[in-house]
Parts: sequence; C-alpha cells; structure tokens
Amino acid sequence: MAEQTKKELSITFFEKAEIKCPICGYSFHRETLRTGGGRLNSDRLSDELRRFYKPTEKYGEIHPLIYYVLVCPHCYFAAFEKDFYEVKNKERPELRDGESDRKAALDLIFPGLNFGSERTLKEGIASYYLACASYKFRIPDLAPTIKQGISCLRAAWLLLDLHKKEPGHNYDLLAKCFYQNAARLYRRAVHLESTGKEAFSSVAGLGPDIDKNYGFDGVLYLAGLLEYRYGSRADMRKRISVLEEQRRSVSRVFGMGRSDKNKPKEVLDKARDLYNELGEYISEQTEELNDSDETV
Repeated sequence: MAEQTKKELSITFFEKAEIKCPICGYSFHRETLRTGGGRLNSDRLSDELRRFYKPTEKYGEIHPLIYYVLVCPHCYFAAFEKDFYEVKNKERPELRDGESDRKAALDLIFPGLNFGSERTLKEGIASYYLACASYKFRIPDLAPTIKQGISCLRAAWLLLDLHKKEPGHNYDLLAKCFYQNAARLYRRAVHLESTGKEAFSSVAGLGPDIDKNYGFDGVLYLAGLLEYRYGSRADMRKRISVLEEQRRSVSRVFGMGRSDKNKPKEVLDKARDLYNELGEYISEQTEELNDSDETV
C-alpha cells in the first residue's frame, strides 16, 4: 500500500530499458515524466509561447521541460530523443572530441551535476546547454540551428525559474545570454530555411514548448519577437534594417489581414500585435536617428 502511494505521488520514473550512448557506448536509464493524475495543471501562455503550469496541492511545482533532452551521463552528448539515436558516422569524431569541452564548460556553470539521478532545474538547464553544444556538430538534415535556438530559449526560461528560487546567483543575467543566443539562432535558422540549406518546416518538434507545436509560423513569430527584445543594439541603423526584415517575416504569419482557420489563434493574434509594435518602434527609432543627423 505504501509502495502504491509512493508511485501515485511520484512525478517521474526511470525506464527499465537501457539506452546505449551512440558516442561513447555508455548504458543508462532514461528518467521520464509521468502523465495523468492531475500532475500538470495548465496555466497561461506567454508571449514567447511558453506554457506555464500551476502547482498542485498533491504534486507541487513541476517543470516538464527538464525531461525532454536525452543526456549521456558519461560523455555529456545530448539531443532530442530521435536525434540521440540517429548519429551518422561523419558526426561521431567531433562529438567524441568535444566531450572534454562540454564537461569543462558545464562545470563553470553547474559543477557536480549527476545525470544518472533525478533531475532538478539545474540538470534541466544543463541538458539544453549540452544539446546546443552537441547540435553544433550535427548534419544539416537534422535542422540543427533551429534546435539550438529552441534549446537556448528553453534554457533561458528555466534559468528565470531558477532565479526566482535562488536569487543572487546571476541566473537572470545568464538567462539574458541564452535569450540573445536564441535570437541569433532563430534569425539564422529562418535564413537557412529560406536558402534551402537547413529545412525545418517539416520538423515535428518546433514547439517552442512541449504542449503544442506552433510550427513554421511559431518560428517566424519568435524570430521577430526575440530579435526585438534581445537583438543587438550596437548599431541602431543596422538594428532597424534587421527589424524591418523581421516585420516582413512576421506579416507572413497572418497574411496581412487574411484569416486562416488552420492557424492557431494564439499565434495569429500575437503576430499581429508584434507586427504593429515593430512598426511603431521602427518609426520612433528612425525619427530619432534623423533628428540626430540634423543636429550634427
């Protein structure tokens, strides 16, 4: 009876089947989030298309995102599930050689992590960092750039969660760094898609969260939003040019006023709002630059 109660209250379990790392050959068991039983209580959807969850009296606070990247506890190779198993021979040398770099970089942020035990927020954040580091060496057929972008975005979300729990450790500043990387990667992914170098429109897990896949439209919207919020401000003329390009991309989501019943209303509404906000911002910044030119 006590064992049954323990199971009913548990959030995750370790699968019986062993997973063999395709890079180093180490075998381990995957920790999987249990579903059902009222464990996840959906809350609001953020402007960044992140789904929040309300803590429940029975299970407390749950962070489902932390369980969706497979990580080898030995060599720290990491990827989303399907990509973890499908490793090409030409990818292996650099992934093997990158083991020490992955470990050294992670020790600077979160020393002493153990991916063989139950995950916490820190292992969850680290899993996305390691995924980003591993996808750097994956083939274009896997659309590694957008998957790096998603990994950075999710890491930023989880870092903000950790900052709320443990303020004073600069996790919010680290989150900003991941946001900035996400902005760069989303923008590059859209460019690579448009030039046919990395097609991601058919990728099943574009999320960006795990509750719903907003697909190509979600990527276009987020590329614009992330560039607006976290893109470089070093050169305002260049920034305006980039944002004008992003505004055109965002307009493709809602078709410049044409409705599409097949598209999620959440993205359509948010894309329209972003399109208008970008227009106002670009106009304001352009006017300021023109005024400064006249005073020189």
